[in-house]
Amino acid sequence: MRIVFAALAAVILAAPAMAQDGRTFVDRLPLDTPQGAATAFLDAFNAEDYAAAYYMLSPEAKQTFVDSYYTYTAGRYFTVGEGAFIEGSLMSEADIADEEIAEVGSDTALIFDNLVFHAHENGEMPFDLTDAKVASVEETGDENKAVVIVEGGKPSPIRIEAVHLYNGDWRIDRIHWAGSDAALKPWGPGHGKVKNR
Repeated sequence: MRIVFAALAAVILAAPAMAQDGRTFVDRLPLDTPQGAATAFLDAFNAEDYAAAYYMLSPEAKQTFVDSYYTYTAGRYFTVGEGAFIEGSLMSEADIADEEIAEVGSDTALIFDNLVFHAHENGEMPFDLTDAKVASVEETGDENKAVVIVEGGKPSPIRIEAVHLYNGDWRIDRIHWAGSDAALKPWGPGHGKVKNR
């Protein structure tokens, strides 16, 4: 009997712990530290779960991206051609089914997921996080801001700025690298293209 209890205890101790308790999946995202938030963001990107990555962004970064979509300037986040279309996405010249527009077009997380997924598939993302790992965290002098240095991605290094929110979460505010637009949130390749309608 003791062997059974010891084995059961070993299994329980070896099981991964939930990052955070919470009612919703957003509450359960592992955003307790800048490093944890950056790691979760990298994991979501590499799993192509861009909707989850969207919920890891700061409110300002989310709003800036979505405002750009609604003003037809989301192309400035990607390395798209002159027309600034993202082929296959909501921002393409292709006919998109009314059902898809109804499902995706009014949900900001799904808009982000749609655009980033198709930009990734088309090779239009300005960075690649496939082999990226958190290398270090830099203090900023502001207890509510931190910079996470990511190595192994392309380009490298990538700097992920995180902000501490009122609810205790650390969220991704800005991603930048040498030559990028360090002011644009959540990231900016530094060469903005705008879709014209």
